Amino acid sequence: MLASIGLIIIAKQIPVLLGDDPRLYAGKSPIPMFLEIPAYFKEANPTIAGIGLVSLVLLFILSNVRGKLFKTIPPALIVITATIGLSILTPRPLVLP
Repeated sequence: MLASIGLIIIAKQIPVLLGDDPRLYAGKSPIPMFLEIPAYFKEANPTIAGIGLVSLVLLFILSNVRGKLFKTIPPALIVITATIGLSILTPRPLVLP
């Protein structure tokens, strides 16, 4: 049951990770969304997709690192801070047309 909820969340968040407008997929079921993943990659905003993929990789890496720093500051907070910094430093506007 929890795995199916996780798959639904993944299906709904892949377009957002790649810079697509989430309002376009409101009310759409997850199976057609999984089938449209190649189209999401073709239409991806390179800046938003780059920031999203870097933050996802950084989250996976930091979640497996052990140390005193990660007991006091959660890896998700570090990733959010890095993502905000990356979005400020990007030369292109991140707003979808």
